[in-house]
Amino acid sequence: MPDAIKGNDDGQAFFGILEDVLVKGDGQPVDKNETAAIALAIIDIIKAHHIVDVWSNDIAQNNMRNAIDDYFFDVLRDEKGIDLPVEVMDDLEHKIMDLARARFPG
Repeated sequence: MPDAIKGNDDGQAFFGILEDVLVKGDGQPVDKNETAAIALAIIDIIKAHHIVDVWSNDIAQNNMRNAIDDYFFDVLRDEKGIDLPVEVMDDLEHKIMDLARARFPG
């Protein structure tokens, strides 16, 4: 387990979703430390968009999804060169939102 998420149950949970799924453009898996940093960044995005009753508010959930999408496209794909086919992104986003709902209730 990378140092950045040791003792961080939420970080470890999101890391578990991302580990072995994120692949660089050259086909190499993303380093575990970088994956941990990405997991923490996604948690920050979720917390920034988490409002009271978020899970019963479609607009708030869409805002959260859009912020995660932006992070996937702008940071992971464009800045970090991580290969994220749309099907993989959609699957990851679904898993992230389900985990967010479980870990950060409304």
